[in-house]
Amino acid sequence: MPVVNWTGNQENPDQAWLAGGIQLISDSSNPNSRLDHIAIVTENLEKAVHEAINRGGKKFYKGPNWIELPDGLVIELIQQAGSEVDDFLNVKVSYVPVP
Repeated sequence: MPVVNWTGNQENPDQAWLAGGIQLISDSSNPNSRLDHIAIVTENLEKAVHEAINRGGKKFYKGPNWIELPDGLVIELIQQAGSEVDDFLNVKVSYVPVP
């Protein structure tokens, strides 16, 4: 996936955003690594936020579309700009069995 944006030094960025919505964050203070948050594109942002809150999520300080789930995982809900959700759902995948 191509890098579409970054912060810090391009050769060794602090953060990098990949096509498709994946954001990678460097954290040298944590040698075991961790997950910062997951961004999810949705067809209806208001409905997705409402559902997440109704299922036990809490509003997160970064904005109205950021939700902290009951287990501590943070999600960022993003409104699709066009037909991205339908396009994604139409992607054919072939799962390779793990030996």
